Amino acid sequence: MKLQALTLSAILAASLAACNSKPQTAPQSDLTFEHLKSRVAYTLQGSASAFACDSDLTFGSSVDLLLPTAIYNHDITTLHDSILTLAFDTVGTDYPAIVSHYEKASVEQVGFKYNPIKVDTVAPFLANLDGYTQVQGNIANLTPRILSYQLILSEYPMHAAHGDYTIRYINYDMQQGRVIALEDLFTPEGIKALPKLLKDRARTVVSVIGPTAVTQIPAANNYFINNQGNIEFAYQPYEIASYAQGAVQLKIAPYLVTEYLTPYAKSLLLE
Repeated sequence: MKLQALTLSAILAASLAACNSKPQTAPQSDLTFEHLKSRVAYTLQGSASAFACDSDLTFGSSVDLLLPTAIYNHDITTLHDSILTLAFDTVGTDYPAIVSHYEKASVEQVGFKYNPIKVDTVAPFLANLDGYTQVQGNIANLTPRILSYQLILSEYPMHAAHGDYTIRYINYDMQQGRVIALEDLFTPEGIKALPKLLKDRARTVVSVIGPTAVTQIPAANNYFINNQGNIEFAYQPYEIASYAQGAVQLKIAPYLVTEYLTPYAKSLLLE
């Protein structure tokens, strides 16, 4: 597994250029990440006969995760643990052990004995396998105030018609050093109003996203804040639409729903 220390000074500088209305609140050098990257692959003993194939099938796991290590001298334990919990269902700082456990659990749940095989680091990795699991974590949006983090958890069962994936977001206030829950942005009345607001929004963009069946906010209150400061609610495949429509995102501009915003949300998104 490769572990590489990174700084996002260049990304933050770019975000500053796009968001000149808000001053920078902390030194760029205080924003650092580590890159967790690992690939493993196996042959599955006895899978040829089980799937009526000429040779045993292959299965692999891929981890490509940008993990924050420092954000403006804040205690980022909550953010750090939120990412690891969604990615690996665990917390900790022993990254090689966490990734190794994920890889072992992924192949063992397939149900065959397995042998490691050499991984090609140049050619497309997952496309050459019969099945896989994958964890990807990166920055969805970064401004001088807000970091929105995206996790994509994918799997492709062997000989399945198609794979499946889940996209989850974590939003972090880099000025105050806090993960931003949906309840931090919307009042209780606003939370109750969101299903109708989102249903109305889906109706206005039906020509783009296709027909949907919006009856509630996304599972796990899944949302992120984009680089315009809009709140994008992210539904998983199948959650409100067909699989072919993919993950559906519905955007709400804060200035249109000010009566439902908390004082904190107004200071974060409108000032």
